[in-house]
Amino acid sequence: MFIVVSYDISNDRTRTKVSNTLLNYGKRIQYSVFEMDVKKEEAEMLEKEIKDLINIKEDSVRMYRLCRKCKDKVKIFGDGVLTKNEDLFII
Repeated sequence: MFIVVSYDISNDRTRTKVSNTLLNYGKRIQYSVFEMDVKKEEAEMLEKEIKDLINIKEDSVRMYRLCRKCKDKVKIFGDGVLTKNEDLFII
């Protein structure tokens, strides 16, 4: 499942926690925008983690799930490539 996440969070500490959480799942493509190719279970876990971190009344986090057909139609102008799920991870 391909997901694009963007956020607008005013509190520095919360913003850092959300950013670090998103980096565990995907790649930063702009300052407050991330792409990730994850399994359904991972997407659900991410959603829960984000909800637990943010102030629902003040912060804004958007998760856009792209279907395979939609993902194939993504156009990038300028520098950058679409995030791909790697088959091999080295830690």
